[in-house]
Order: sequence, then C-alpha cells, then structure tokens
Amino acid sequence: MDLQMDPSLATGYKSRAQIARVVTESWAAREAYCPSCQNGPLVAEPKNTKVIDFNCERCDEPYQLKSQGHPFSAKIVDSAYRPMYDAVFSGHAPNFILLHYDQVAWRVIDLLAVNRRLLTVRAVVPRPALRPPARRAGWIGCWIDLQGLPDGALVPLIQNGLERDHALVQDQWGRFNFLSSQKARTRGWLADVLSCVRQVGKAEFSLRDIYAFEDELGRLHPENRNIQPKIRQQLQLLTRYGVVRRVRPGVYQPNG
Repeated sequence: MDLQMDPSLATGYKSRAQIARVVTESWAAREAYCPSCQNGPLVAEPKNTKVIDFNCERCDEPYQLKSQGHPFSAKIVDSAYRPMYDAVFSGHAPNFILLHYDQVAWRVIDLLAVNRRLLTVRAVVPRPALRPPARRAGWIGCWIDLQGLPDGALVPLIQNGLERDHALVQDQWGRFNFLSSQKARTRGWLADVLSCVRQVGKAEFSLRDIYAFEDELGRLHPENRNIQPKIRQQLQLLTRYGVVRRVRPGVYQPNG
C-alpha cells in the first residue's frame, strides 16, 4: 500500500473539513482493501448513501470510513443515532475503517478495521440533541464506543506507519466469520458475552465472573429472562468455534 495521500486532489476547497474528506476518501478508494477477502480497491458508494461509504465487489462487505489527524479515542463520532442503531440491531451495520493520518505530511499513520459482526447496540451511544438556534435543532447524533467491543473486533492494517501482513490481517478477521451464519440477535448475544470476557480481563475466567454481568445483559436483552442459562449457551458456542477454551468445568480461557 502507498501510504502517501495526495492533497492536490482537494485544490479549490477552502474548508479544512472538506479538504480532509476529499483527500482521505480518495486515498481509501485507491489503497484500502477488504480484510475479509483481501480484495481491493474498495468501491465508493454513491454520495449521500446512508451509513455506508465503500463496498467490496468480491464479498459485498460494507464499510464506513472515519478519518482524523489525531489518534482515535475510546469513542468515535458518527452520524445520526437512529439509522446507526437500527443498522446494528438488524445486523446490517457496516464495518468501520479508522484512518489516522499526519495532517502536515498527508501520510497514513494507522489504519484499523472494526468488524461489524462484533458491533452491538451497546456500542451505539446517543449524543445530546442539537439545540436552537442550530439549523438542525433536535437532531441526535451518536458515538461508537470502541472500549466496550470484544477483543478481536479491531484489526490493524497499518500500525505506526507500517503495513501489516495481509495474511495475518485476514486470519485475525476470519476468527469471527462464523457469526455471519448466525441471526442478528444471536450475534448480539455472542458479542455482548465476549465484551464481558474482555471486561473481566483475566487469563482464566469463570462462569461466576460472567454471571456478575447478569443485570447488564438483562437490560441489553430484555426479551430473555433466563440470563444465566443463556450465558452458558453462548460460552458453549464460543468454545465450539474456538474463540474461548474450556479449561475445566465452569472455567475458561480466551483463545488467542
């Protein structure tokens, strides 16, 4: 990948935001590839397409680009709250491409891909509604909370100005391909239990550790009143697909 961007493409634009948008989107359209199938370049969607910026022609994976001239924090600013919430809830959310670049040299520093299969509604956080006299008073945007995502949700393609091996990227991304065959509600449960595993933060964790999140999981999934059996079911699925490993009855390890 050529990590150098071309600021001349934004000649004629005066707004820094417009310049950054034109330059970063042009770079992504030229150099970014799909971490799922390694196909590139990605194809830009028509202007004003909601939620999605790019698409992979080979495997049809959707992507939304977020670019900024400083490292990404735990929360990234996104567009309207309701469309993104609905997209995540229905299982139609895009993957995210997070592009961190040098604003002076116009060079890519970091490029992260966020796997949409591990996005749940808990990651979509509403921002305060715009107040008068704002032109769009009442409009509610959102943040995407990266901190609560499970381990493996963020896959680096470029780190500190160095491109990572494509095969390694694909291997990391492919760990969660099994989620594609699951219904949206099941994917949500699996991702939320994995997020709990991350929050426990132990080399080995027990059922009791995950049961501590029973109230939180109950709020996220009010349709299910048997939370502990559901937790055990999700851990069985995660064990079957090699995401966690059962050490002994009631005790597990994150796998990789």
